[in-house]
Amino acid sequence: MALDSKKTRYGPSYPLELLLLIVVGSLVIVYAIFHIVVIVPIVYLPYAMVSVPLRNIQASAGDIVIQYGRRDVNIKDAVSSNEVSVRNLIIAVPAMVLALVSRVGGVVDLRVGAGESLFLIICVVSTFIFSR
Repeated sequence: MALDSKKTRYGPSYPLELLLLIVVGSLVIVYAIFHIVVIVPIVYLPYAMVSVPLRNIQASAGDIVIQYGRRDVNIKDAVSSNEVSVRNLIIAVPAMVLALVSRVGGVVDLRVGAGESLFLIICVVSTFIFSR
């Protein structure tokens, strides 16, 4: 299909489209740099701490079986088939408990809010990153 010259030539809105493209592209680049410099190092430590026991369970020579009533649950198979969900659970539960303890115990001064905001951002970002 040939291109129609009337549709491909520069119109009166071209400078606005070009400006919008530059602004959006700049925002994407700034976000990518922020993500690489700030977010990735923050969530790497919990990811590494959780990956070690999960890899050990998956690489174990024998099966780890827990009896639940009359059922036998094979932990090795459960972790192998649901690795992402188990990783999310192991990261999210301690983060939520720490948030609850810090609010109830008064560890974090809620009037300041910066530390709590950073902590909640870390929790949310790590949950989204590791849910893939």
